[in-house]
Parts: sequence; C-alpha cells; structure tokens
Amino acid sequence: MKKRGCLFSNYMKRIVLFLAFGIVMLFASTVVAQTAGNSSSAGKTPPSPNKLHERVYLKSKRMGDLASATMALYYWMEAQPARKDLLDSLCLVYLGRGMFLQSASIAREVLMDQKENLIIKEALAQSYEGLGAYKDAILMYQQLFSTIKKPLFLYKVSALQYLSKNFEAAEQNLSALEALPGIEKEKILLNYQGESLNSQAVPVLAASKNIRGVLLMEAGFKAESELMFKEALSIFPGFIMAERNLQALKK
Repeated sequence: MKKRGCLFSNYMKRIVLFLAFGIVMLFASTVVAQTAGNSSSAGKTPPSPNKLHERVYLKSKRMGDLASATMALYYWMEAQPARKDLLDSLCLVYLGRGMFLQSASIAREVLMDQKENLIIKEALAQSYEGLGAYKDAILMYQQLFSTIKKPLFLYKVSALQYLSKNFEAAEQNLSALEALPGIEKEKILLNYQGESLNSQAVPVLAASKNIRGVLLMEAGFKAESELMFKEALSIFPGFIMAERNLQALKK
C-alpha cells in the first residue's frame, strides 16, 4: 500500500511538472509571437507628414467633410510651402463650402502670380457672384468668355446684368448667346436652393428664353413675356424656373 502511494505521488509530480512545462512553453511561444509582431510593425515605415496630410485631405473630400479637408490643406501647405498648387485647392474647397469671402481672397492671391489660371478665374467669378458683387462677377465672366467661348459664361453675364437692372445690356448679350454656333446642343446646370430637386440641366436656349420672358415681364409686356416662357417650356418641358415664372405672370 505504501509502495502504491509512492507510485501515485511520483505520477502526480510528473503530471504537475508536465503541466508546468506546458504553461512555460505556451508563455514562451506567446512572447515570441508578440515580439515577432512588434518587430514586423516596427519595421513598417510610417507615412511621411506630407503623405499623411494628402491622405487626410483626399479622404475628407471623398467623405464630403470639407472642414477637415480645409485643415488638412493648411497643415500640408505648412509642411510643403513650395507647393503653390495647394493654394488653388484651398480656394476651391472654400468655394465648395460657400465661404465666398475666403475663396475670393485666395483666388486674387493666386491670380497675382498666375494671371491665366482659368479655373481660379472662374472660382473668383463665382465667389463675387456669391458675395453679391455683381459688377466684379460680370467683369470676370466677360474675361472668361473672351478667352474660351463657353456659353455658360455669357449666360452668367446676361443673368447678372438682369439682376443689376441693366436690362438693355442683358438683352444684347442674350442675343449674342443665342447666335453662338451649335448653341441648340448646349446645356447649363441651374441650381435651385431649398428644393427637393436641387438642380436641372437646362438647354441654354430655354434658359435664355426664360430670362427674356422675365425682362419683358419687368417692362410690363405680359403677352410677349408669356410667349417667351411658353417657348422656353417647348424647348425644355418641365423647366421649373419657366413654369414658376408663367404661374407668377398669370396671378
């Protein structure tokens, strides 16, 4: 009986030793794995500050977070002051945020060195328009149209001249717009604020006829104005602006 107890005791010792050895091995293998993981991550080169700012900027823009995109651009510009093109991006981000004072200020700074930067010229024209500085906006759109005969620019000139109560000049530019070669194929994007339908791609001719109708309505020629709105709708049925003007005329 004593011998059996001794054997059992030795057997239990071996089990304990085996378990202890197993725990030590498990712990050792875990440490090795963690060390290997740490060394592999340590071997990774972290992105440079410039690359990091670029990634944050691009991701913020993709997510529609223009506030974060703005901050990323400022950090990026500080890290790379030689990158003058980043100022262009900052101007366009501010414009996209509707912060027209900032976008206009930056656009003017860019154009001091890059007088023929057409993208920034258009951004400046849009900024002036957003600020209600119609005279300056008209001048910029006229310069743009003289460089590239884009119908949108001449349409903008006419629309802003109407808003500035310069009806005669607006009508003259509408005539010039409608006489452009291939104008019947051209479209412009008109935006509606606070609407379920935010914008419409409208044929330029329909948009031009609509402004003509408004000019005639302002002058008190209701019958002629109605014809113009109907003509605009015949070119583009469902033209929201012309429909509303026609409804307003009939009230």
